[in-house]
Amino acid sequence: MELWQPGVHPPALLAFEGQVHPIDPSWHVGGLGYRPPQAHNIKMLGDAAVLHFSGPAKPWLDIGFPELRSLWNRHVNFSDKFIRKCRILG
Repeated sequence: MELWQPGVHPPALLAFEGQVHPIDPSWHVGGLGYRPPQAHNIKMLGDAAVLHFSGPAKPWLDIGFPELRSLWNRHVNFSDKFIRKCRILG
């Protein structure tokens, strides 16, 4: 079971061995929510295919970085009844 401790990556690498190809690092931006983004990085974030808000400062929380909130908000349906009950920041 120790193989699963780091997450899903080790089993996925075993399952897809030889079928994994490198991609441009700007495609997936991880670690968001740990430190505020630099102003020059905000444009790059808008061009990324995947934004991984893995840190505690999620953009939908009070402690989230305001600079990143618009990146999240464009994908949220604020007219949804469930979303309104969750008090997600807009």
